[in-house]
This record gives sequence, structure tokens and C-alpha cells, in this order.
Amino acid sequence: MYPENLYAELTRLLNGDNQEMIDKFTEMHHWIRKDADKQAADAVLKLINRL
Repeated sequence: MYPENLYAELTRLLNGDNQEMIDKFTEMHHWIRKDADKQAADAVLKLINRL
């Protein structure tokens, strides 16, 4: 990618309406965290059961 293209794209992203991107990252954040506490507890129980 050429520096001028990178500059133009970054300028567009920084100055534009980023709500769609924010919404997508928020969705991904919720998806990644889904049941994280349960998954952690299950991992600890599996470890305990191996001892």
C-alpha cells in the first residue's frame, strides 16, 4: 500500500462516522466474552479433577 493511500484511508476513518465499525467491535466483544466465567470455572474443575 502506498503511503498516500494509507494517509487517505486513515483520515477517512478518523474523520468519518465510525458507528458501524464501533457496533461490529462491540458485537465481537460480547461474543468473545460470552460465558467466559463459566468456561473459566469449567477449566478449573477439569484441572482439579486431574489432580
